[in-house]
Amino acid sequence: MKKRFVIIFTSVMSLMTIIPFLSSCKATDTDALSLYDGVVHNSYYANTNRYGIFHTEPTLDEDGLAWGYDLYVSGKTEINTKKVPTFPTIINRCVRRVFATSDYLYLIADDDNSPESKIERVDLSDYSIDVLFEEAQSVEKIVFGLAFSSDRTVKERGLNPYYIFSNDRDVFFLDHDKGIFKVLPDKTAKNIIADKVRYDVAYDGNYFFYITMKGILKQYEIKSGRTEILTDKTVTPYTLKVTKEDITFESDKEKVTIKRKICI
Repeated sequence: MKKRFVIIFTSVMSLMTIIPFLSSCKATDTDALSLYDGVVHNSYYANTNRYGIFHTEPTLDEDGLAWGYDLYVSGKTEINTKKVPTFPTIINRCVRRVFATSDYLYLIADDDNSPESKIERVDLSDYSIDVLFEEAQSVEKIVFGLAFSSDRTVKERGLNPYYIFSNDRDVFFLDHDKGIFKVLPDKTAKNIIADKVRYDVAYDGNYFFYITMKGILKQYEIKSGRTEILTDKTVTPYTLKVTKEDITFESDKEKVTIKRKICI
């Protein structure tokens, strides 16, 4: 009887050891990414959470001409669809992109006081705003009476944030011509992916999946900084779909599915 117990216990422990290696890698869900089933694709439509649907509308002058874009929130249902401005005190504001998580709203915006692009985080409980990134302006460092160009100005001048991603811990944005950047605590940004990313981008908190201008599908692991080409097929633009288990896309009018790699 004792021998039988040892055999059963050993078998169970062996099975428990094997099981993790039979499962596909899964992103660690946060409240932010659970809104999008764990994976955000681009971020153009990542604008809905429990507070409502966030969108921009042109601000018109007396002649009906648009001079900016304000941010509004409306209800999710046909009832209560009245639009409410979330920033009624900011004048001449232009909100270019919105990314909603459960409790926060991330914005790419500028205004008359600072025409350079900013990335801001809005606490939806009280609409307080924290500026996370500011595009560098034309400033110089003065050292011992001599003027030197700031390193930050050289590296970040002309950045054009287009898509924005966050899991409420880290914040990233895409500049089509310069790649993907991570926002740093000092309100600057570090270029982590230098490819020109013209088409699809997906983000799951641990990885970026993206298609280059030449149709190459790549995977970037955020923790290690390692980039990998996932297929030798040329990917058709705007066909990438990533889940926790699979990566699908079209190539030469053919649908292709790749299983995400086994956890090691």
